[in-house]
Amino acid sequence: MIKTWHQFESIRHSGRPLLGSLAQLNHPVLIAGCQRSGTTAVTRLLRSAQGFNELKITADDELDAALLLAGELSLPDDERLVLQTTYLNNHYLEYLDHQNFQLVWLVRRPDAVVHSMLSNWSRSALRRLFRACGSLQLNARDKKRYQRFGHWPFSRLDMACYSYVEKARQAGELAAKLPNSQLAFVDYDELVSNPKVAVQRLCRFFAIEYSPTMADELRQTSQAKADSGLSSGQKKRISELCEKSWGENRCLAAGQHQPNEMGS
Repeated sequence: MIKTWHQFESIRHSGRPLLGSLAQLNHPVLIAGCQRSGTTAVTRLLRSAQGFNELKITADDELDAALLLAGELSLPDDERLVLQTTYLNNHYLEYLDHQNFQLVWLVRRPDAVVHSMLSNWSRSALRRLFRACGSLQLNARDKKRYQRFGHWPFSRLDMACYSYVEKARQAGELAAKLPNSQLAFVDYDELVSNPKVAVQRLCRFFAIEYSPTMADELRQTSQAKADSGLSSGQKKRISELCEKSWGENRCLAAGQHQPNEMGS
């Protein structure tokens, strides 16, 4: 049985749909966004609500979701699940092949995301993300360097930034193609600063019962960690590459694709 993301790459490159089993599930909730954007925290938050069940196959929540959706695990009997799907990366258009799910896309400020990628993530995970997403944002000259030398000419900071930008671009494309009833954007930084209101909106969107304990684990720590761990040069580079994409995604989170409007 597959137990690591490295092993899962064989499925990713096999040509099989990564969401092949999605249509057989009972109105699942999918969580996505750029990696390190709070998707795990929100997945676990929603999973704690009454009416959802939990997968516990490997030590990784998202890998469990990936294996289930790719058809590697037996489907649960009519259970409603919350599944983390950031791993889709360049397979994101598979969302458009299905109608039986609701998707929340987490938007988080780029300095916090990039800091987490550099400090709390494995180098191999960042390389996989850059290969699938970030490399698509390279200009013509850098694409030639990438084709010749792979990821080696690029700093980890730039790999993280380009990956953030491509994920943000995917979010905009999905917003244009999925209906409001199916897709909501949530600003993670607003979620942790005002969890009660944000979680209540999510509960209305998913038609689940709100409990005051659901948001207990959300803390206002993301920006403090980013500020303490990045140099001024790194912050400038992140702003240069990512600020426009972050602004566009924040507009999505503040605009029509909001869970309170979709659930009403």
